[in-house]
Amino acid sequence: EEVFAQDTPEPTIAPSPTPAPVKPRSTDETALLRVLLKSLESPVALGITLTGPYSIENDSGFRFAANTDLSVAVDGGNLYLACGGLTLNMGTSLTLTRAASDAPHTGLILHETGRENVYCGDLTLTIDGGAIQPVVTLDIEDYLYGVVPYEMSDSFPIEALKAQAVAARTYAMSRKSGAGARAYDVVDTTGDQVFRGLDPDTENAIAAVDATRGVVGFYKDTYATCYFSASN
Repeated sequence: EEVFAQDTPEPTIAPSPTPAPVKPRSTDETALLRVLLKSLESPVALGITLTGPYSIENDSGFRFAANTDLSVAVDGGNLYLACGGLTLNMGTSLTLTRAASDAPHTGLILHETGRENVYCGDLTLTIDGGAIQPVVTLDIEDYLYGVVPYEMSDSFPIEALKAQAVAARTYAMSRKSGAGARAYDVVDTTGDQVFRGLDPDTENAIAAVDATRGVVGFYKDTYATCYFSASN
């Protein structure tokens, strides 16, 4: 008697679903970010060097040329601005507004930081608890020039720096969207992200920011939480 093996049917494999296309998204490339310089620890005076032209409150009648040195101090509940032997009572607030310039990356150098890094934006000074509260308002991309080489090292591989730029940009834009009535969006310490202004020698970080300009992470139509840390 012959015995025939029963044929085993081939298993049926359902086709994998086609992934939904990812829609490219980007930040508004003119997005401005307000950064509280918390690392200065509530100074009562600031020394400032302008690397480009600035004005007071965007008033052309109070215009300063590049390479001008200024100082601002609190006295008797008011801010006093000193420049070239002239001292002006500015009241309880003061904004130094950056003017257009042909030179790249103009801004301010703040002597109290101990660095020659440039803060490429407007500087608003108000009095808070008898001290100066300094807030820099600048383009999100200029902000990232001062974040990426300090949350990573400029010597890291370019692809790692690009990933850091996207994560840091996403975090900053998320904080901006939730700032509400607060006078700033982020602080310049590890309370948010380390921000130390622009050092033009950090060429790799600058290139990584430029290569990812405007790119952020999204998840379900909101900013993604892009975790990163030095160690965990």
